[in-house]
Amino acid sequence: MRYDDGRFLAGPNRFGSRPTAVLRVALDPGEAAEVVAGRLVAAGARVLGVGGGSGAPITIIVGSRTVSLSLACPNQAWARRLLGLLATELGFGEGALGLPSPDHLSLLPDTSEAPPPAPVPVAAITGTNGKSTTTRLLARILRAAGFTPGMTTSDGVWVGERQVLDGDYTGPQGAERALAEPGVDIGVLEVARGGILRKGLGVPQVDVGVITNVAADHLGLDGIDTLEELVHAKGVVVRAVRPGGACVLNAADPATPNLRRQAPARVLLFACESDLMPIQQHLAQGGEALVLRDGRIVFAYGGREEAILPVTEVPVTLGGAARHNIENALAAAAAALALEVPLGSVRDGLRAFQPTPEENPGRLNVFRHRERTVIVDFAHNAHGLSALLDVAEAMVRPAGGRVFAVIGTAGDRRDEDITALGEIAARRCAGLAVKRTERYLRGRSPDALLALYLDGVARAGLDPTRVPVAPDEVSATREALARSSPGDAIVVMCQEQRRELWDMLGSDREAAP
Repeated sequence: MRYDDGRFLAGPNRFGSRPTAVLRVALDPGEAAEVVAGRLVAAGARVLGVGGGSGAPITIIVGSRTVSLSLACPNQAWARRLLGLLATELGFGEGALGLPSPDHLSLLPDTSEAPPPAPVPVAAITGTNGKSTTTRLLARILRAAGFTPGMTTSDGVWVGERQVLDGDYTGPQGAERALAEPGVDIGVLEVARGGILRKGLGVPQVDVGVITNVAADHLGLDGIDTLEELVHAKGVVVRAVRPGGACVLNAADPATPNLRRQAPARVLLFACESDLMPIQQHLAQGGEALVLRDGRIVFAYGGREEAILPVTEVPVTLGGAARHNIENALAAAAAALALEVPLGSVRDGLRAFQPTPEENPGRLNVFRHRERTVIVDFAHNAHGLSALLDVAEAMVRPAGGRVFAVIGTAGDRRDEDITALGEIAARRCAGLAVKRTERYLRGRSPDALLALYLDGVARAGLDPTRVPVAPDEVSATREALARSSPGDAIVVMCQEQRRELWDMLGSDREAAP
């Protein structure tokens, strides 16, 4: 085995609800994970004995390529010493972790760095796709109900309508800032996989935990190699729900049965199909659900149903064409009702929220440009690209329009995940362009990414030499515009040049078809 990572997790995490020091090792070829796990447990016990902390629990998680050891500890200073001692015990040497020589643990103050209890009710939203839109929808509903939400997203921190920080704040730092802002009376926190795995959840408990879906994305990173491991990691949001709180889950998602077993509180399900067996069984057992029935968003509970509004009156669904945003609207409505928001405010918030760069930047922003429909979205995986293509087809195919795509993503995906983008676009689109990535290479070269996209194109049976490659997202979009015709749609997987694209396309912008 070899050292892979060591860190302190302050908030609830995949090992439990307490602050913990985590050491992760990578398995060598042919090495038995069970043998390595036994060595780690023995080393952890010896370290805790040296430090006088033998009462601290030890947790092991065995993955397909890594084994992780967790030792509960109160603060980061204590964790650094624990990790240093572990490195010595396992023969890595203290230099492997970049830590100073460890002091005796008994010399350290027993102070906790766990996140303090939130001063206001909190909803936490995670998932592979849809978490940003669901977070913003929920915050808009809460504003309609008279609240001033402190909201975190991958684009920044907001207090009500006012942005106070710009950047990705989906980890504990964003939660701390949002909940500490004057005037905030409720928290709405987008929670990303990376924040959970690298720092833990930013609050010790939440009132409502939402998981939009869990798909195979970011596998091979941070000790998460399988979908089952990813489900457990994202399940931190469910397991952190306080007694008396609520968990909001997607009835159509294959991960939901697993997540329901982890849920410590009341469960609300949501789904576009009201006749799904999990929905029917849940309602028969007295559960609550948000569903789409006869074109209306409906709240079903206790043998009753209350229609909220027609889905065509929810702008973010693009008249019902954006099925994935129907799911996001259902999830946000379910979370709002779990927070005891009146139905009227749920209705008002869903009606008010617009899929524009101002309200939902980078998520299903629709433009009309040169008689084409251009959809700019932060889609970054196969699941997201497929959802975008579904929307584009629904919007233009009935009138004979074609669909084109601009594809690209960050480099921190598996080879097969990147290849899938080229294959999906080549199979489903009349044409595609590949944009080179420069800012989010994350260990890969631009040429390596390009080769994977074009390998996917070849797998779809197309000649990859006929696919245009552009230096950036704006250039690739111009290429797609040139190859398309009036009435066609172009979907753009946009991570690097949102504002430049908005400027180029914005003169004829539309929020909905």
